[in-house]
Amino acid sequence: MKKTISIITVVKNAENLIEDTINSVLNQSAILDNELALEYFIHDGNSEDKTLNIIKKFSKNTNIIISSHSDNGLYDSLSSLIKKTTGDYMAYINAGDLFNLNAFRIINEIFSDDKIKWVTGGRFFYNEKNEITDFSFCYKYRQRLIKKGVYGRYLPFIQQESTFWKRELIKNIDYKYLSKLKYSGDMYLWNCFSKNAKLFTINTHLGGFKYHENQLSYKETGNTVPYINESKKFSQKINLIDIIFILLDSIPWLLLKNSQNFIRNLNPISFSYKDQRGWKLEDKNHIKYASAWACEISDNQGEGFLGKKFIIYLIRKSINIKLKTFFKSIKIDNVDTFKKTIIIDNKYQKNIFQSYVYPFLGLFYLWKEFLLGRKTIYLNYLPLWNFILLLLLPPKTLIGPITGSKYTGSIKNLNSLLRKYLFPFLYYISLVILKFRYDKIFFSTEVFKKDAKHYLKNKKKYFNFYTYDALDSVTNKNFTKKNIDFLIYYRIHPNKNNKFIKDILKEIKKDFIVKIIGDNPFIDKIEYLGILNKNQLNNYLQQTKFTILSGENTSSLFFLDCINNNVSIFYNKESIPSYDLFKIKPSSLFPIDYNNTNQSLKEIYQIASIEKHNIKKYNLKKINF
Repeated sequence: MKKTISIITVVKNAENLIEDTINSVLNQSAILDNELALEYFIHDGNSEDKTLNIIKKFSKNTNIIISSHSDNGLYDSLSSLIKKTTGDYMAYINAGDLFNLNAFRIINEIFSDDKIKWVTGGRFFYNEKNEITDFSFCYKYRQRLIKKGVYGRYLPFIQQESTFWKRELIKNIDYKYLSKLKYSGDMYLWNCFSKNAKLFTINTHLGGFKYHENQLSYKETGNTVPYINESKKFSQKINLIDIIFILLDSIPWLLLKNSQNFIRNLNPISFSYKDQRGWKLEDKNHIKYASAWACEISDNQGEGFLGKKFIIYLIRKSINIKLKTFFKSIKIDNVDTFKKTIIIDNKYQKNIFQSYVYPFLGLFYLWKEFLLGRKTIYLNYLPLWNFILLLLLPPKTLIGPITGSKYTGSIKNLNSLLRKYLFPFLYYISLVILKFRYDKIFFSTEVFKKDAKHYLKNKKKYFNFYTYDALDSVTNKNFTKKNIDFLIYYRIHPNKNNKFIKDILKEIKKDFIVKIIGDNPFIDKIEYLGILNKNQLNNYLQQTKFTILSGENTSSLFFLDCINNNVSIFYNKESIPSYDLFKIKPSSLFPIDYNNTNQSLKEIYQIASIEKHNIKKYNLKKINF
C-alpha cells in the first residue's frame, strides 16, 4: 500500500518566499513517480501582503489544504495542523526554506526500515538567491542529550528543514503545551520524539535553511537566549556524564564543520562564496596582504562591529587584509566597499565552544600564516582576562581593541564572586604580558586607563577605540517624529544589573511607549524588536526620545548611536559617560542611582513625563583617533 507524507507550512507576510517553498514540496520526484502520496497543509496567519493570494494559486492542487486566520504564533498553528495530518511520514518547513528535489524519495527508502523512526540529513544553508552557501554533515545526535536540550545550546542544532519522522512519534506531543511556545517548538518536538526513538542521520541533502529578513530567527540574529531559556522549561538538567559526552562529541562536530575550510586552504584553484557578491576563485596570494583572524565580524553584534572598525582603521593605514573567520575568507583593500558590506557570520548566539574554544583555534591559523612569513592580526574576542590568548599569539601580532569591564556589584553567585576577585588578578597577568610582548595596544574604552598607565609605561596606548569612525555631525539630519518614548538595549550578562532594568521596565510600560532590542526580557505589553543591524537600529533611534543604559559601563557603541540620533540618556551616576570626548554639554544626559529603584523611577517620570520633550541636537564632531 502506498504511503502518505504530510508536510506543514505556517506562514505570515512572506510574499517573496512562499512560492519557492511550495514548489520545493510539489516538485518532488517521488510524488511525480507516484511512489508516495502527498498531504500538504499550508496555513496563513492573516498576512497583510500578497502571501495568501500566492498560496491560492495552488488551490487547484488536491494535495494542498489551505487555511487562513489569525493565530497566536507559529507553534499555535503547527500544533493544530499536526493533529489534522493523516500521513505515515511527517515534516514541517517554513516559508523560504527548501526541500531537495529527491528528499521524499530518499525518506521513503529510509523509512522502509522499521527500526528507523526519525531521521535528519546534512545541515545546508541557502542565501536569498536559493544558492547553497554553506553545508556540513552531521556527526551524532545522542538520545539522552536531545532530552537535555544540548543541541543548539552546546552542540549544533538539529536542522528542522532536514528532519522527518514517522507518525507514531507524535503520540508523546502535548499539543496544548506546544501551542503556547514562542521560540523553541522544534526543540520541544525533538524532546518528545527522543523519548521513544533514536535520531538517525544520513549524509545527504534533504533540505536547507534560507537566511532572509522575514524569519523569526533573523530578528534574533546572534541571539538564542530566548530560545534556550524557553527550552529549559521542558528539558532535563545536564549532569556530569552529559558534560563528558558534550566534550567528546564537540571534537568530531568541530572537524565536520571546519574540514571544508581546511581542505580548501590547500587547494589553490577552489571557489568559495563571498557574501552577496557570488562565487569567487580563492586568492591564495597572501604576499601583499596581512592575515587577520576574527572570531566575529557581524554588523549586529558588538564584538563584530568593533572588529569591523579596526579593519577600517588598518585599511586607512594602508594595510591590506585577508580576513579569515570560521565561515568565510574576505579580501579587503577598500574602505568604502567594506563599510557597505553587510556581514552576517552566524545566525545564532555563540555557544560555549564558539565563545571559548574557537578563539584559540585562531591561534593555529595565525601561527601557520606567521610561519609562512605573513604579518598577522588578531581582531576581536580580546577580553583583558584572557591572558592565555595574549601569551600564545605569534610574535609581532597586531591585536585589536582590548575589551572588558570592572565588576562593582555585590556578590550574588559564583560568577559574580569570580568577576570581583579572580578577574582583577587575570587583568594584572594580561597587563604584564602586554608590557613585554606588544608595542601598540588599543583599548576599546578607558575602563583600564589607570591600570594601563601604571603597568604599561613607555608603551603606545590608545583608549576609547569604540569611538573611532562612529560619529557624524547630526546638525543637518532630518529627524522623524519621536514617537517612541523609550528604546532599551537589554542584554542578559553577569556584568549587567538586569534586575534594576527589569523593575524599571515593568513600571514605565504602564505610561510610556517602550520597545526592547537585544535579548528578550519577556515583559508583557512591551514590544520586542530582536537584534537589529546598524541601519535598523538608527531608524528606530531617530524615533526615540529616551533610553536607559546598562549600569556597568556607559562607554559603548549603543551610547554612541544614541547621542548620534539625539536620544536623551539616563545613565548610572556611578559610571559617568565620556561626553567630554564628543565636545558636547550633558544637557540631555541624566544621572540616576541604579542602587535605588524607587528614587530613579521618580526622576525618570519627572523628566520623561514632560508633555513636549525638547530635542536637543548634539553638535557632534568626528574624533581624531
